[in-house]
Amino acid sequence: MASSLPEAAHSMFRLMLDLFAGLNGNIADLDKEIARRAREDEVSCRLMTVPGIGPISATAIAALAPPAETFAKGRDFAAWLGPTPLQRSTGGKQKLGATSKMGERTLRRLLIMAAVP
Repeated sequence: MASSLPEAAHSMFRLMLDLFAGLNGNIADLDKEIARRAREDEVSCRLMTVPGIGPISATAIAALAPPAETFAKGRDFAAWLGPTPLQRSTGGKQKLGATSKMGERTLRRLLIMAAVP
């Protein structure tokens, strides 16, 4: 198949492959830096003990989430994060709607990706 490509295409694809290799190297370096910072931070270390939370999610939570003392219980953190159903309750009747998309978008995405095997 490679022989059926024109010579100009060979050089173009070689250039793209070299760019991808450089980007993969940069990503690997950044992953190592994030892992190092996660090991050095006490909060990130504790967060990484939770199943499904790795260095990237732990450092993001430590950086973006308010202090744990801000929330009275875990449910309050979940509401701040956003993956809770909308409530339209009245008169003692609970009416739960679709999951809201409000809250911290970046953390919600990281935690959802961590939950999917």
